[in-house]
Amino acid sequence: MAHYVVRIARKAGIVLLFVLAIGAGVLSGMLFASSADRPQVSALDDYAPSTITRVYAANGDVVGEFAIERRVVITYEQISPLLRQAIIAAEDKNFDTHIGLSVPRTVVTAVTDLMRRQRHGASTLTQQLARNLFLTNEKTWSRKFNELLLSLEGPR
Repeated sequence: MAHYVVRIARKAGIVLLFVLAIGAGVLSGMLFASSADRPQVSALDDYAPSTITRVYAANGDVVGEFAIERRVVITYEQISPLLRQAIIAAEDKNFDTHIGLSVPRTVVTAVTDLMRRQRHGASTLTQQLARNLFLTNEKTWSRKFNELLLSLEGPR
């Protein structure tokens, strides 16, 4: 009896190693395939969002304002601490404790999405920023994978 258990355990171990090797190969292939399309986080060093274009008269008065989006760039310190706390509370309560990715939330949401054949959000603030700055809003697994990689790549 013990001989059969050892043989089954040995075969199960070989199968497990084979499955792990396949998983590692798939993951490395996905990383390689997505690396060409994925933008570099270092591009944020030169980030300049669209802002309002103001035309001034000779005396300094504003003659007109032109813009597709009416943005005013401010520093992090200019954002009210209460607003920062409210955003974190509403969007990502564990923002200060994770690495840019909430692994448990991502796994649970992925399993739920696969079982229900629907897509739900589990993005952290870091992932939302990566999506809004570098990616599109299309709901695909490849976009989500790139979002995940970008959120891990950026500084914390």
